[in-house]
Amino acid sequence: MVDAIDSKSILGCQGAGSSPVIGKLVLLDFDGLLVDTEKLHFYAYQKALLQWESPLDIDFSTYIKLAHHSSGTGLKDFIAALYPKLSNLWGEIRNKKLQIYSELIESNITLMPFVEEFLLHLEREKIPSCVVTNSLKKDTDCIRKKLPLLNKIPLWITREDYSSPKPSPDGYLAALKLYPNISPSETTGFEDTLKGITALKLAGINPILICDPSHPQLQQGEKITHFSSFFDFLQKK
Repeated sequence: MVDAIDSKSILGCQGAGSSPVIGKLVLLDFDGLLVDTEKLHFYAYQKALLQWESPLDIDFSTYIKLAHHSSGTGLKDFIAALYPKLSNLWGEIRNKKLQIYSELIESNITLMPFVEEFLLHLEREKIPSCVVTNSLKKDTDCIRKKLPLLNKIPLWITREDYSSPKPSPDGYLAALKLYPNISPSETTGFEDTLKGITALKLAGINPILICDPSHPQLQQGEKITHFSSFFDFLQKK
């Protein structure tokens, strides 16, 4: 997490020397990009796995590296290798995790840094926007009630609206259908994970990664336009 003072000094990340053009449409991930939910997801997985007496004894940084891997199956593969007995139970584990997560967001949710400034920028510039998320509608609805600024984003594509989750492009392709007069090349997508970046690329959308420069996923060596926060992006506009 980067505050306003630190953001001014972070100029060494890839993409910081250019002035990207947003285009005619902005598509936005949700968890970890707009709302600070990643630690809640981590805790929910830890608590869920205890139901099978299989503790997830890793630190948050390791969890993030696994969960954000471009394959989209990093965490699943890690747990299957750690606990072979769970290799065929991923669906049950995910369902338990989602149940716990839904309970957690009732009282523990905040916006990511500079999201308010970015959404107000889109509003001023009259740039249409849409969320594309792997999260369920009931969870995004709950969060939107607690953080009403998010309702400035008019359209939402949630997990129920498409077939395969990121890194599949299905969600982004569903969003593009809502804007038939705007091409993918005129669209910019913002993500905080490499699996999300992969989904954007497969949909033909211009991708921008927003995450802290110390994020372990940047060690994977993938070249992508990257900013440490929405603050840095707006500063380079």
